[in-house]
Amino acid sequence: TELRQFLLYTGPVVLYLLVSKKIYYNFLYLNVSMTIFLSPNFNHLALDAKALMINFVKQFGKLYGKHFISNNVHSLIHLYDDYEKYGSLDQVSCFKFENYMSKLKKMVRKNEKPLQQVVKRYWEQCNLKPDHETKMYFNNDNIKPKFEKLHTEGPLIKDMASPQYKILILEKKILKIHSDSDSYASVYTNGETNIIKIVNICYNSHLKKEVILGRKFETVECFFQKPIKSSDIGVYKISNYS
Repeated sequence: TELRQFLLYTGPVVLYLLVSKKIYYNFLYLNVSMTIFLSPNFNHLALDAKALMINFVKQFGKLYGKHFISNNVHSLIHLYDDYEKYGSLDQVSCFKFENYMSKLKKMVRKNEKPLQQVVKRYWEQCNLKPDHETKMYFNNDNIKPKFEKLHTEGPLIKDMASPQYKILILEKKILKIHSDSDSYASVYTNGETNIIKIVNICYNSHLKKEVILGRKFETVECFFQKPIKSSDIGVYKISNYS
């Protein structure tokens, strides 16, 4: 949603010169803590997120007035407990059937007696015995990258050749060389993080597999230094690609 995008991504940039430092850093407390709670990769920062969220609520009352601390604002303090119990909050829902609606719709094949159809289909699924093929389908290790939209536009360097693709679909992300917002990646090599601009998806004749061809950014620095270093949550300010 737009609110989620503002909270996690565009907010720290948009608000940087629009509000006072106190208000800006108060927002960063919320931004950083929610980024940690929503990610499965920052378990080691969970206690930091808890402290930041408590500080956010305290400073919120001082900046905007304690009368604005509603139950929704106060309950943010307890998100750490939910994170400890359920893991990444992006993987859970307050309403456990929220994401099941699409499956329920597929169980209904005609307008007549929809409830009976759902019960029957559900009963059938509960009585299915998992076979080798089903296990293979749900085994994440067998999910392979998918390449789409062949092209011949390059660029290519040594050992790179066709087929070339414009789109790479991974389990949880899509990379597109023709879309500026979807053509950046963080690559961890030789003990350091490199940010690249993807310019092609092609075949490497030496490695005998598809690879990503990108231009590395020479200047990679933290976007902010507090409440924690932005690099700790994968946020950087970049410029000057090779």
